[in-house]
This record gives sequence, structure tokens and C-alpha cells, in this order.
Amino acid sequence: MCNITTYYDLGKSSKDVFNKEYGLGMVKMDLKTKSCSGMEFSTAGHAYTGTRKASGNLETKYKVCNYGKKSGKLKASYKRDCFSLGSNVDIDFSGPTIHGLVVLAFEGWLASYQISFDTAKSKVSQNNFALGYKAADLCTHVNNGTEFRGSIYQKVNKIKM
Repeated sequence: MCNITTYYDLGKSSKDVFNKEYGLGMVKMDLKTKSCSGMEFSTAGHAYTGTRKASGNLETKYKVCNYGKKSGKLKASYKRDCFSLGSNVDIDFSGPTIHGLVVLAFEGWLASYQISFDTAKSKVSQNNFALGYKAADLCTHVNNGTEFRGSIYQKVNKIKM
């Protein structure tokens, strides 16, 4: 039985160790709130206890209902044991952009392809191919022959506080 991933999640398991789980020597905070008038605030930050350095960000969203460019997005995906298919359509008045994704897996090996077609210009705007290998504690992949990534990680146990 295969453990399939999507095209966008190649190498994600090792990145998540540091972004979501690994917290020794670091304090993280994420806050989200929404006001009565519809204004949304999101803030995130982290501080390293050893160096006393900190960083953070603040994101504010406000919806203006009757103004601006109208657009939309339509997504569909289909996932089985050893393959994953996906399609995204960015709907725009100038013409939609269609994105297609496929990932095939066999005994730990991954092959994936991504294509984007801009209907306004009637041409392919992106064309990517990736190969990779994924095991219990090893993940590596190459994207388009230009981006090489590899990681080895071992999850001992979850830290309980």
C-alpha cells in the first residue's frame, strides 16, 4: 500500500517538524480575531529563548463588498492509494487559468507533473515535473531538474508540556 502525497506537499513532512512540532528553545504564538464590522486580524510570532530574538507579523483583512476586481477559484481533487489527481481553476474576467496536477507513487518512489494553462493568452504558463523518494524517515525530491531538496528526520516522541 502506498502513502501518496500531493504535488504541493513534496518535502512537507520535514518542513513541518520545524514549523509545527519542534519547539525546544522557542515560544510560538498565533492569534486570530474578527471584529463586529468584519475586519479580520491575524498575528503570529515566535521568540528564541536562548538568543532573545523575536519576530512576528500582523495581517489585516477587510472586505469591500461592491468594489474591486471579481474573481473566484474552483478546486477538485481525487486521491487513491498510489496516485493523486488535482485541478484548480482560477476564474477571472480576462479568462480562467487551469492548473492540473498528478502524483504517482510506487514502492516509495514519487513522480509528479504540474501544468498551468492560461486561456486568456492560449498558452501553457507553467510546466513542472518532479521525481522523489519517500520513506518513513527520509524524503528527497527534484523539481524540474533545478530545485533539489532532501531531508532526513526521525520522530522520537511528542513533547508533552
